[in-house]
Amino acid sequence: MRSSCLTIAILLLVGCNAEKPEFNQFSRAQSASGFGATNTWHIDPALNTANIQKMRDRAYHFCRDIKNDDRICYVDQNRSIFGYSNSFSLVQMFREEKPPIEGFVAAHQRNKEAFQRIRNYCEGVYRDQGSADARGLGPCMAAGMGSDYFGIVPVP
Repeated sequence: MRSSCLTIAILLLVGCNAEKPEFNQFSRAQSASGFGATNTWHIDPALNTANIQKMRDRAYHFCRDIKNDDRICYVDQNRSIFGYSNSFSLVQMFREEKPPIEGFVAAHQRNKEAFQRIRNYCEGVYRDQGSADARGLGPCMAAGMGSDYFGIVPVP
């Protein structure tokens, strides 16, 4: 009986310590990325920094487990999550901008519910896909807001 309790205790300790190296690995990778650590991002008060960090951790797991550690996947996840979080500040700027204003800005000023509908849609798709792959979240928010996420096609 004593040896089985000892075995269980060792397995629990090994299990508890197994998660820490993975966390440290992702933390180091995120800090070393071009976007840096999530805690350095200027996140809008409407968002929770801890939730953005969890989203980023899930995205890194996705890249490691599903995309076979594809480095481009990590870059795309970072860019998308950063774009998603910045869309909250962008809509605030749209709402406060003074005339003359661009068409998308005017649309957000006239329709205060537009951003919430965009957010609900994009987050809904993200959840429906398992809340792991965030690569579509930033482009979805950008498209809904009228901005040019990829910087390829100029916005008129």
